[in-house]
Amino acid sequence: MKKYFVVFVSALMVLGFSSIVRASGIDDGSYRGLQDFAIFQNSNASTITSNSLVVLDVSTGVAGSTLGYNITVSATGTSAYQIGITDEDIKSGERGRVCIRGPHLVKFWSGDSAITAGANVGPSDHGVGYAEATTGTSTTNGAVGYGLAAKNTTNSQDMWWVWVDPTNQ
Repeated sequence: MKKYFVVFVSALMVLGFSSIVRASGIDDGSYRGLQDFAIFQNSNASTITSNSLVVLDVSTGVAGSTLGYNITVSATGTSAYQIGITDEDIKSGERGRVCIRGPHLVKFWSGDSAITAGANVGPSDHGVGYAEATTGTSTTNGAVGYGLAAKNTTNSQDMWWVWVDPTNQ
């Protein structure tokens, strides 16, 4: 009986001290291994489409509960709360994947100047969810990352590659 008790306690200790490891930067031979994602809830009244620049919705969050969990799109062209770029369409009130670090396509308003290599990228003041080159930083009028100066050529949409890193601006 004592032997079983020792085995049981040992198993509890092993399981109790185990930690969850989150892999990042896995080399899968493509840019996808460099991306980090988080799940956020869309608090916007309509669907946020994929490849949209999103910001934290601090107006609907409750401290200690949903603050930092809800996202929306910026309609003003400025925001210090930029968090990433959507990886999928996220319906109103539902949750979805947002790229919070690494290379990702972002929708670009064709009337804005092109995103150049190293340029800060922030929300466009021409269309919600769209991005443009900005002189702002994350503490002024917002920057979600910086341009990689490569336009997407795989479809007819006007999108550019950016390195998402809202904390490094």
